[in-house]
Amino acid sequence: MATRSSRKIIDIITYRGWGGYFFEDIDKIRQKFIPAADRYHTPTNHGRYPFVRTPAPVVGIGLKLDDDSVHWGDAVAVSFGGKAGRAGPGSPDELERWVKTDFKSWSMGRAVSGWLTLERAFLQAFKTTPAFVRYAVSQALLSAASHAANMSPFRLIANDLGLTPAKQPITLHGSSGSNWDDTVDRMLARKLSFLPQGQFENLESQIGPDGANLLTWIESFKQRAARFNYKPTLTLDFHGALDAIFGHSDQKIAEFIALISQKAAPHTLHVESPIVGRTLEDHAKRLAAICSTVRASAPTTRIIADEWANEVSDIQYLMDQKSVDGIHIKMPDTGTLSECAEAVRICKQTNTFALLGGSCTETDIGARFSVHLALACAPDALLVKPGMGFDESYAQMSNEMTRALVY
Repeated sequence: MATRSSRKIIDIITYRGWGGYFFEDIDKIRQKFIPAADRYHTPTNHGRYPFVRTPAPVVGIGLKLDDDSVHWGDAVAVSFGGKAGRAGPGSPDELERWVKTDFKSWSMGRAVSGWLTLERAFLQAFKTTPAFVRYAVSQALLSAASHAANMSPFRLIANDLGLTPAKQPITLHGSSGSNWDDTVDRMLARKLSFLPQGQFENLESQIGPDGANLLTWIESFKQRAARFNYKPTLTLDFHGALDAIFGHSDQKIAEFIALISQKAAPHTLHVESPIVGRTLEDHAKRLAAICSTVRASAPTTRIIADEWANEVSDIQYLMDQKSVDGIHIKMPDTGTLSECAEAVRICKQTNTFALLGGSCTETDIGARFSVHLALACAPDALLVKPGMGFDESYAQMSNEMTRALVY
């Protein structure tokens, strides 16, 4: 039986690092398709970061305890930060100043006697800080509390939240980025249950007029999947691209989704962010209308919200409006690990598909603690992250899960 010891925070340290991918200006990429090689030199229009594709900087937040152990969390915004209610990347200099002043003042001498106690105290003091910063601090707090308790992080989360931890691995969910061929085959080789959640950048070539090119790709996908002798769920993450193809017509978008569902059979279909509304309220209203139409003709298809499904209150609103069949819980946009756990709870309570996810810009630390939260909360799927290479992050998360379960 693990025993808890009372440790204290004696210092706060920081480091500057890099996330697993880039900040990207998807809107400008789509306006007039920009090849990957040109994105590093093409200025953005919004000023949140300099170029259409800009390396994502990380500010690492370290808690030093009185036994000289150091416990890290990594702060980095999501790839499409600053859109659909999400916090933008902000200034690493300003974030580091906050860590070394306000956060350090709160932390110094604080007892590390329990994870949830620490989380709640932190949230009470800093609820208005950007969600990705809360997420990073939460990683460090869990690491420190797990160390003090001499307990695996997922068992500590489950213990403090009164949950029964998983005894089997959580299903992993792939994300291929713009590589719809080789990366998808590598996912199929590993028999992922959900894939590819690819990124639509060149709408003319990838989707085409009335969606014809996408339908052709789906036929090729089915043939490739058949060679691996299993039927994964086909997941398509549009980031609002269907608005551009179908002129913001919710009826046409819903009819196209129903057609995709028909063409994808025998594969179940998940459609993430077919549209992106102007506000949360507009988004919820439009998604509800699309869902209603799709359910009538393609009842096994799920509409998944990503954009505007940010903090817990946003997710609760989408549930209240019966807008979607699933939520991509983008952890750096939701907040602390306990806030992400609450988002999973809301989804499970409403029989809504819960994808515990995040962003390609995250780091190994965020990925590791995502695994532990998933083992404690048992979402329907866990996104493979960080980066867009897939294989490395798949191995990292899968191995972390296996190690945790045998520990």
